[in-house]
Amino acid sequence: MSRDRHLALGYLHRSKSFLGTAERALSDGDFAHAVFNASASTELSVKAALLAVGEGHPKDHDAGDFLRGRRRRFPEAYREEVGRWASANTRLAKRGEESRYGDPASGRTAEESSAIREKRPTWLNSLERSIVRSRR
Repeated sequence: MSRDRHLALGYLHRSKSFLGTAERALSDGDFAHAVFNASASTELSVKAALLAVGEGHPKDHDAGDFLRGRRRRFPEAYREEVGRWASANTRLAKRGEESRYGDPASGRTAEESSAIREKRPTWLNSLERSIVRSRR
């Protein structure tokens, strides 16, 4: 097994663990913790996909643009999905930061953060649907 494939499988294993934690946090109503773990899961999944096609990955949490730029490296059957993966990674990387630290400029905690509370009806509902689909 190649080094990249070995790393990709390790990333996917950890990604599934983060996803399970996100799902539990979501059902407990701990939205900040759900976002943090969903962000980590998405990041690791995207980076595993890049490794699987022989690409390295950036050290940033948001690998969305890097992934989009390598769409042609993926088998044709997955190319359409790459945009969705990249968008999810970018969206969750941005919200993941606030779920970790809150908003220091305003003094709001992660739980009080507007990016966590006010966006819940749209993006967190979407996250719930994604988690349910991934469990099938």
